[in-house]
Amino acid sequence: FVYIIPRGFTSYSHEYISSTVNEDGSTTVYTSVTLDYHDGESETFDCVSLFVPNEASAFGYSIIRSDIQYNAQAV
Repeated sequence: FVYIIPRGFTSYSHEYISSTVNEDGSTTVYTSVTLDYHDGESETFDCVSLFVPNEASAFGYSIIRSDIQYNAQAV
């Protein structure tokens, strides 16, 4: 017998709320992110992402960080 560990995945979808251009040229973007889990459950949280301009990127920016604001009960 070979035991295969079951694996799932989570998909993330963001809905734009607002953005702010920072003094250093970076952009802070606020979104509402919905996590759709492999078992059919979903949760929605706030998310704050920091982008910087990047001419080498096809999108024109690079994401420096993207922080999902989980509430204490969800963790």
